[in-house]
Amino acid sequence: MGERPVRKRTDEDADLRWWRETGEKELNQVLLWRWDPIGVADSFPYTANEYSTYCPQLFAALRAGTNPEGLAWRLGEMEKDGWGEVYSSDEHLQNVALLLIDWYRNSISRWDEFGAPHW
Repeated sequence: MGERPVRKRTDEDADLRWWRETGEKELNQVLLWRWDPIGVADSFPYTANEYSTYCPQLFAALRAGTNPEGLAWRLGEMEKDGWGEVYSSDEHLQNVALLLIDWYRNSISRWDEFGAPHW
C-alpha cells in the first residue's frame, strides 16, 4: 500500500471534472470514516460534512504528489489548527496518508476508465 508514486496528471480540465463529479464526495467520506480525529463518524448522517473544509487542501497536496510523510504531517497540522491539538497517533496519520494516496490513484484510474459514478 502506498509504495508506487502518485501519478501526476497533466490534464487540468480532467482533474477538475474528476474533483467535481467524484473526488470531493469520495474524499469527504474517506476523511469521515478513516481519519475522523474527533470521533464524529458515529453520528452520521448529521456529521457527513464535518471534514469537508479540508478536502480542497488535501486534493491539492495529492495532486502535487505529496509523499506519505508530507500528507501525515498535513493531517496533523489540520488537527492542530482545527481543534488545538493533534488527536491522532503518528501511526494513524501515516496509515491515513497511505490510504489517501491509494484512494486518489484508484479513484482517478476508475474515473478515467468508467467515468463518474451515478450517485
